[in-house]
Amino acid sequence: MPLSLTCDCGARFEVDDALAGQTVSCPECQAALKAPAAHRPAVRTSNFALASFILAIVGAFTVVGSLAAAVLGLIGVGAILRDRERQAGLGFAVTGVVLGVAFTAVTIFGLLHLQDATRSMRGRVLAEQLDPSVDANKDLDIKQDGFVVTKPAGWGQAIKENPDLLTKLLLPGDESLLLIQPNLDAVIAVQVIDPAPSGDMDKYLLDGIKPGSNSAETGPSPTAKKEPALLKVQSCKTISSSDSSGPGDVKTHELIAEITLNAAPWPLPTNQWTMVIHTFQSRRKLFIVRGLAETQRYGDPERVGDKLLDVMKTFKPAPGS
Repeated sequence: MPLSLTCDCGARFEVDDALAGQTVSCPECQAALKAPAAHRPAVRTSNFALASFILAIVGAFTVVGSLAAAVLGLIGVGAILRDRERQAGLGFAVTGVVLGVAFTAVTIFGLLHLQDATRSMRGRVLAEQLDPSVDANKDLDIKQDGFVVTKPAGWGQAIKENPDLLTKLLLPGDESLLLIQPNLDAVIAVQVIDPAPSGDMDKYLLDGIKPGSNSAETGPSPTAKKEPALLKVQSCKTISSSDSSGPGDVKTHELIAEITLNAAPWPLPTNQWTMVIHTFQSRRKLFIVRGLAETQRYGDPERVGDKLLDVMKTFKPAPGS
């Protein structure tokens, strides 16, 4: 934009703004005049750059916060480079991007390994619950309380008095039999109800798994326990439900439910568990066979779900029960 000058001789003229602050000559009298300095716009720090830097620090190790910091930082870098005369804060923006990407990578890596560590720890906890008097390396037909089930090699029988937190949370607590496969993090529980209840079977089976409170009773049995404070049920939804008939007068029912758990304190992950329930209702008794496995592993290449069902399918009520 041209600069306007007025000489003492009364002459008015314009010069190119490239001469701002320099000495020029009046075209009329040749007197020396100093051109005024060019007006420069105010420079301010980019809001995107500042937000990126602050969010990278405050939201570190939260994935969402650190990713947002990286995105805001990239926006800030672009805005500053397009308008260097008006915007500053390139250092803040670049730092936000670097910290955001770094914290995101570290957090994801940590959560993945935390999940593996949690599984490994739970496997050790389950192994400590096995009854040493029952050989876990051999197939074994277990007959008790009016039923028979085959325990394959690799599965052990748990000591009822020492269940883990997850078992306390999702099972009624009065099981006749508890089978555990520590390497697969899988549990099978057999409960006998005498006399058999009436009414909506799905509601009866899932009534104890209540989302939200950690003080909800787990299960309709008289010996129901309270949820451990470490875990909370976030949701419980039915995947499938069906009725059929077994040998004789036995009525059978299958229910598959997916249960989402919240773990506290942060950053323990939220995870999902699949519970498969088979019921066998005879004239007097109701036999409930529950299989429990982490949803992610239930259908993985190890086919944990298949191995769970293979054991559950061996269950049979004894004649006359």
